[in-house]
Amino acid sequence: EAMNLIQKGETVSFSGCIDVSQSVKKTKKKMICTPMELLEIASFLVSVKKCKEYLLKTDTILLKDLAESMDSCNALIQSVQSKIDATGNVKNDATVKLKQLYKTLVDTRLTLNEKARFFIKKNANSLMESMSTTINGRLSVLVKNQDKNRFGGMVHASSQSGLASYVEPECFVALNNEIAQVQGEIEEEIHRICMELSLQVASQDRIILSNLETMTLLDVAFSKAKWAIEREGCIPVIRLSQRNILLERARHPLIDPKKCISNTYSLKQEQKCLMISGPNMGGKTVTLKTIGLFVALAHAGFPVLCDRAWIPYFDSLWFDIGDNQSIENNLSTFSSHISQISNICHHCTSKSFVLLDEVGNGTDPLEGASLAISILEYLIQKGCMVITSTHYSQVKAFGKANDQVLVSSVEFDSATFRPTYKYIQGVSGASYAFAIANNYHLEKEILDRASQVKEQNEQD
Repeated sequence: EAMNLIQKGETVSFSGCIDVSQSVKKTKKKMICTPMELLEIASFLVSVKKCKEYLLKTDTILLKDLAESMDSCNALIQSVQSKIDATGNVKNDATVKLKQLYKTLVDTRLTLNEKARFFIKKNANSLMESMSTTINGRLSVLVKNQDKNRFGGMVHASSQSGLASYVEPECFVALNNEIAQVQGEIEEEIHRICMELSLQVASQDRIILSNLETMTLLDVAFSKAKWAIEREGCIPVIRLSQRNILLERARHPLIDPKKCISNTYSLKQEQKCLMISGPNMGGKTVTLKTIGLFVALAHAGFPVLCDRAWIPYFDSLWFDIGDNQSIENNLSTFSSHISQISNICHHCTSKSFVLLDEVGNGTDPLEGASLAISILEYLIQKGCMVITSTHYSQVKAFGKANDQVLVSSVEFDSATFRPTYKYIQGVSGASYAFAIANNYHLEKEILDRASQVKEQNEQD
């Protein structure tokens, strides 16, 4: 539904939608939110309101259901917006009391400033500069040291030169005290306002957190939709009863779209295993990863980069890919693979998806090939869907002779000695080991001798 809306040129704005869960949870612990946290909660609820209003006007079904489940808490929005400004500060006129306190503060400061101007004019000869300054929140003047005790009041600090001191004359003290008192009352009123708003948030905490969960679902849906449209992907169809797979013009999402070769992969209902052969560097592992990734993404409810995608439902996904050899655990390449495959064979079911890269690799070729055939037979008999790659000719021969196995390959251009990354269904591919070795400038006499050994072995 999100893809359809975007394709029509419509979209949902998530502006102001942020994670407010920590601020909301604070209020349930009787803690007080800061003005900025309260503003963020209100901004989030405004985003919920706009999103809900927009989606309810669309002809969607699922998105509308999600929108209808949200409550924008209009009363809470109005309460916060009436008291907190757009910069995250409590408004000066948030309450009648706060408005009066700010007026008193302004009037008192004006009176004090007028008194300071008169004092400076009258006592200019005793002062180092003809202006007042604020020290620790109290208006003071800079007096020459020999006169610092002449005006009573308090001496707050000395100047950097040591020739003068910051003095609060006796005539400033009462007004400075009044200013400090009013500022304290303002802070108390701001604290009370934040506490009152925090209690309102606490009373709506379940609704706000539910809204956050729903907005997350919507954000994820539209993010997936935008990604799928930008990359020309589709929504995969998960089939519960049918066991065939189709990935039409599949492209791996991590490969540059300008360089990525699209391929179509498919298995019929009666086929349980896709066996991919071909040279090293030809794209076998990328093919495995593309199919495995798309199966995983589909089961995670994510679009895939295909024109069409039909995927059976699997109750578990099993992967053995890459080299997990370990010095610490005393595992060779072969041992690491076999330990993984043993675990897979033990736990997989008839509804499992199994991906095995170079099954039976890393040991004596004859024993490795025999083991690979036996493992594949076991998994096929169990009813798993298996995707595998191999270089072994015995394994390829097994696949060709088995109706439940589809043998395919990745193309290699023997003229340029470069892979084309094109997938060829139903055709077994050669390894091209000698051609690749020659392309990497292995000594000619080594290659000639290798060819002789190969021919002799084939004759034997």
